Amino acid sequence: MVQHPLVQIIRFIPDTVIALCLLCVILTLADPYKPIYHQRTQEEGIEISLAIDLSSSMENKDVFPSRLVVAKQTAKAFILGRKADEIALIAFGGAPYLASPLSPDTAFIVHALANLEPKLIPEEGTALGDALGMSINQIREEANPKKIAILISDGNNTAGNLDPMTSSALAKTFGITVYTIAVGSLQPSLDPVDESTLRMIAEKTNGKFYRATDKQTLGKIFQEIDQLEKSRTLIIRDEEHKSYSYIFIYLAYALFLLYLFLKITPVSNILED
Repeated sequence: MVQHPLVQIIRFIPDTVIALCLLCVILTLADPYKPIYHQRTQEEGIEISLAIDLSSSMENKDVFPSRLVVAKQTAKAFILGRKADEIALIAFGGAPYLASPLSPDTAFIVHALANLEPKLIPEEGTALGDALGMSINQIREEANPKKIAILISDGNNTAGNLDPMTSSALAKTFGITVYTIAVGSLQPSLDPVDESTLRMIAEKTNGKFYRATDKQTLGKIFQEIDQLEKSRTLIIRDEEHKSYSYIFIYLAYALFLLYLFLKITPVSNILED
């Protein structure tokens, strides 16, 4: 008896179902996925050593209310504005003193800054070379290629064991740019400002020398350094793979159940007749 063409086609249904089931298994093993892209921004800071002179001459009031008070006030505003950076705070007179190791905790650094007083360092004089040396030691081993030191003082090198030019050469070797700031009025004073050493340090390290004669000038100097040494904003793109293999697993399972239904139940007899 000649079967109807439609019946002949229907007889191939179980084989087709099991073939589709195997195909789904193969696709599952292939682990198909859809890429999903995410973009985020990350601010990359720089490493900063900030050294402040606590010698007795910094108590001179030619810059109101005093050279030291103005230096601390403007340094505080600078620190609070550098959210992405790590900062070390060094105080110095006749010897250097580490007030805060390198840290991103601006609140702690500002607290340490507020506690800086000349009585912290009994050694008299101004150890610029030693202060710069300690500043270098705080940041020289950091992987970040951006490193700067800021040196605030009002005088020449009169104490310490390390020559300022030796310290400057070390800073240049480690890729550290040094900004030096001389604080003091241009008027005649019992504690005159000596710019010479601070100028040489800045020149030696490809930095810049500044002269601050009042609070406003010092504030603008810190603003300029802030602009020159901006933190970098990095755009980071991540790729996520969303797997779709589970769809083919479920489909293969459903097709296999359908195949069993077609082969085991009375439907198989209908298809074979």
